[in-house]
Amino acid sequence: MRNIYVTEVPFSVSTHETKLAEIVEIISDNLSLISVSLFRLFETYPDTMGAFGPFKSIKPEDVRFNEELRDHGLRVINTVQEVLNHQ
Repeated sequence: MRNIYVTEVPFSVSTHETKLAEIVEIISDNLSLISVSLFRLFETYPDTMGAFGPFKSIKPEDVRFNEELRDHGLRVINTVQEVLNHQ
């Protein structure tokens, strides 16, 4: 068994909040690009679909045209957007 040592890392709350705000802005500004990238991920690496139970039988060439997968993706992106808007 490997020992893991945790040390305290001093950080400023304002720095932490600033970084979080930057990350939220980047994600918010790129949600559509992120969703398109996921479709490309599934097409390029079809084995990744195995992590998404109900969708694992979708053929790579059908990923972009599967309404159930598209609807699921939109729900996920909308949920992310809601969370980001409440930060």
